[in-house]
Amino acid sequence: MKILNASLIICIVFGFISCKNKDKVKKEEKVSQIIVTTPVNPNNTQSDSVSVLKVENYRLHVSFISIGQGIDDETRQKFIDWVNNYPKKIVFEEAFWGREGEADYCFKLSEFSVSEQEDFIKKAKELLLGSNLVNINENVPCSHMK
Repeated sequence: MKILNASLIICIVFGFISCKNKDKVKKEEKVSQIIVTTPVNPNNTQSDSVSVLKVENYRLHVSFISIGQGIDDETRQKFIDWVNNYPKKIVFEEAFWGREGEADYCFKLSEFSVSEQEDFIKKAKELLLGSNLVNINENVPCSHMK
């Protein structure tokens, strides 16, 4: 019984330690690093060099996905119309991928203050809430950009 209680306490402590603080997440860098190891000399695999590629994170990443029947094009069009008619001009990048119209929309939102960014993201999530064919992420690289 004592071992079970000790195990439970240890699990709870590690659970709290592994959780990220919301404020800490907001302060994270906007650039991720991908480390790639490549041979300096193609004939000599013993000698490796390490290069660091910097991948920029986007404040908002909206991905219209398909599960075999195409994307929710009505919701995508409603979202694009909403973005284009937003009171403030918004710069975004668009990437089409896949065979069924899949598309990513990536927003840096650098033209907005922090509170305006949060407001825009909240409104975007509310608009896209009804579709199960939309993935929304924050502070991530734009996965399908070339």
